[in-house]
Amino acid sequence: GKGLGNGYPVSSVTINAALAGKFEMAPFRYAQSHQNDPLGCAIALETIKIMENKSLVDKAGITGDYFKEQLEVLEGKHKGKIKEVRARGLMLAITFNEPVNGEQISRQLFDHGFVAGFKLNTLRFLPPLTIKPWDIDRLIITLDQLLENQSN
Repeated sequence: GKGLGNGYPVSSVTINAALAGKFEMAPFRYAQSHQNDPLGCAIALETIKIMENKSLVDKAGITGDYFKEQLEVLEGKHKGKIKEVRARGLMLAITFNEPVNGEQISRQLFDHGFVAGFKLNTLRFLPPLTIKPWDIDRLIITLDQLLENQSN
């Protein structure tokens, strides 16, 4: 709902016709604080129209592939330091092997202006759909330098 409302609180659920039929056979009640809001619906509809007209989802797939490829280049360059690179569209993660202090790298990335989630020696990247390749390049260069400074 956060992205769908583009800053305005919106909640939504999308289901296919077969599942909708099952709910019609066995209805249930669900309450959410942002349901049945006409303004929220109008905002969500406009957000969807913009995303479709600008092909943001398709572009995000291409950008996500590029981001993953760049992380895999780092993985090859820093063998032994990077355990795994995972990605699905613009949801990406890089897990470090134990000698690498992922928490320290996360803090250093923040000091360089990059926000990444961190948990269990894994950095998670969830950039906006509109991220540009040069922003990814800046992140990769910074991450490369930080990994160079980590002891084996």
